[in-house]
Order: sequence, then C-alpha cells, then structure tokens
Amino acid sequence: MRNLGEEGKKKGVTTTLPLALGRLQAAGEIRRIPINGRLDQQRYRYAAWVPNPLDGFRLSEEETFTELARRYFAWIAPATLAEFQWFSGLGVKAAQAAVEPLALRHSNPAATA
Repeated sequence: MRNLGEEGKKKGVTTTLPLALGRLQAAGEIRRIPINGRLDQQRYRYAAWVPNPLDGFRLSEEETFTELARRYFAWIAPATLAEFQWFSGLGVKAAQAAVEPLALRHSNPAATA
C-alpha cells in the first residue's frame, strides 16, 4: 500500500488500497461483506473467495452482455430496450448489440387495437 499524499487527497484517494481491493474483487479473488450484514451501509470487510467464482469463466464481454440481456428479458419481460439499458448500465449501442442476437420481437399495442 502506498500513500498518495496531497495530490491523492485532492482526487479523493489517499492510498492505493481501494484500487488494489477493487482489482481483487473484480477478479473474483475477494468478496466484500457488509460489517453488520446490512446492505444500506458503507462499512465492509473483505474475505478470500475460495473457490474463485470466475475460474473457468470464458465468455467475452459482448457475450456476457448478451447473456445478461437473455436473463433480464426472461425475468422481467415484457420490457423495452430502454429499460434493459437502464437496468444494465450499458450505453445505447452496447445494449442494442447485446439484444441483437436474441432476436426478440416487439409488439405495438396501438397496431392491435
């Protein structure tokens, strides 16, 4: 862990610890656990995640987004592309690309009336 001094303080990051924890968490090596078991707080402890849930994960980023879209529409359908985009946090182009392989149909309620 390295102290980033006054420049780091100006940016809101005083040490390299949050960066290291973020990388370990993204890699599936550690998991963040709320201290009191409550999800509405900002205090956490970290634990090794054994076995790593990402071991053997081989999907590309695009394939991962498509799988997220598949699961989203299976769970919440009917829904719009804009709703999926909001839920996923993807941009417009990425959301469209994620949904395209699913060959989803959309209906126009006005056309059936």
